[in-house]
Amino acid sequence: MTTQQEVLYITRLLPLMAQQHWGCEISEVGEGFNTSSSDLYSISTKLRAEGLAVANDPRTPLYLAITPRGKQIAEYAGGYAGFLEQEITSTRLKLQHELQKDQEAKMNTRLSTAAAVISAVAAVAAIWVSMSTNSSIDKTNAQLDAQAKRIQSLEMLLKQHQRR
Repeated sequence: MTTQQEVLYITRLLPLMAQQHWGCEISEVGEGFNTSSSDLYSISTKLRAEGLAVANDPRTPLYLAITPRGKQIAEYAGGYAGFLEQEITSTRLKLQHELQKDQEAKMNTRLSTAAAVISAVAAVAAIWVSMSTNSSIDKTNAQLDAQAKRIQSLEMLLKQHQRR
């Protein structure tokens, strides 16, 4: 049995199970389906695993009672197949949303990295300007010291000249 056939079988089965208050033998809906006992056991396992049905007696795993969730899905537009389509659409939207969030996070990381690089370049430029300014100040101080020494020597010469 293909997955598509299994979905069709369950789609037909759930409304019938919803009509049976105490449960039903799931092979009863098999008209038009080529189902083996292994297919039926697989369907029984799937229904129980998805919480759509319960086995009232573990000795008869093909005799199932529908759960409230199974009844809800049986009444769903399109039945089990419609429910699966809605689940697929919902999952796809969630994945797209997650992908979009991941892309935004990557872009934010790139922007943060770019800002950090720009900050580092600005810091290097500020350090260079500071060093350049400091060397200019050192040069100016050296020139002022030289001028001060020249003034002192001229003052000394002037004093010596005045004493004579």
